[in-house]
Amino acid sequence: MIYFLDTNVLIDADQLHFSIRERRDYWNWLLSLGKKGQLKIPKSVYDEVNAGDLANWLKAHKDVFFCKTEECLATLPKVTQALGVPYLTLPTFMWEMRHTMPK
Repeated sequence: MIYFLDTNVLIDADQLHFSIRERRDYWNWLLSLGKKGQLKIPKSVYDEVNAGDLANWLKAHKDVFFCKTEECLATLPKVTQALGVPYLTLPTFMWEMRHTMPK
């Protein structure tokens, strides 16, 4: 399965649940998913996140996560069809990410 992260997922994770400065294990886990091709971040997200630790982390790992927005959107119907849902909501995604993250 491939996850496509939007801006709110990343910002909420950093600000509410998994601070980049304090929870490196979470961000390293996301990086490992990206290296396996299981996690992509659209160009539009890179365009929106342009300051702070999160922007620096995204820039440092752009080669791992970057997906042209058009390519991500073209894949989205396949992902949601496989899941049997029209879209993945932020709370559902955050729950899934928290409960599948290695302890």
